[in-house]
Amino acid sequence: MLDYICLKTKWQAFVNNCYILHNTYNNHALIVDPSWEIDKFKLQIRRLGCTIDAILITHSHFDHINLADQLSFTYDCPVFIEEREMLARPFKCQNIIELSAPTNICTITAPIKCLLTPGHTAASVSYVIGNLFLTGDFLLNEGCGLPERESMVESLYESIRKIKEHINDDIILLPGHSYGTEVGKSMKEVFENNIYFSFNNLKDFKTFLLRNGMKSISRFT
Repeated sequence: MLDYICLKTKWQAFVNNCYILHNTYNNHALIVDPSWEIDKFKLQIRRLGCTIDAILITHSHFDHINLADQLSFTYDCPVFIEEREMLARPFKCQNIIELSAPTNICTITAPIKCLLTPGHTAASVSYVIGNLFLTGDFLLNEGCGLPERESMVESLYESIRKIKEHINDDIILLPGHSYGTEVGKSMKEVFENNIYFSFNNLKDFKTFLLRNGMKSISRFT
């Protein structure tokens, strides 16, 4: 059985959802998008007594990679990131394995499906692991992450359309941030309540997405 632990970590105005995915049968685990407060990770891993198989990165914004190098060193595990994402924003980290998404990753914890979901960044990815869907900043319960550049709006639109077509209703969404709702919503709930799934053409999607202009990419809409 695959359980998840959501670690809410803080730095200045940022609050991130980081995840430990734990296979309760074999006691192996994965870390997703480690940001800050390393003691929270160490405490949970010590409590579980688990082996960390890998660290998964959805995209290379600093609030999703900050602890990757330290945790990789501490637990002697690889760090997976999309190769184009690493090229766009390289960062220092040992044990890096660059992926070409879409692809699959085999770990002792669980098999992982890595989907290319560009839009928030040029080559951000999302991970389907069992019935869990980890999307970083690309998709939230309440909305989505603004693209880095206006020219990327179409990529974001197409990524959202792809998710609507290929992700089942019973899959559980685990986003990188929360703004008023808790993690663990079914995709059925997200499809029904996230306005970005209601647009059927790029023009309307873009008009609504950019209604307040292009502001900081740390802002979600």
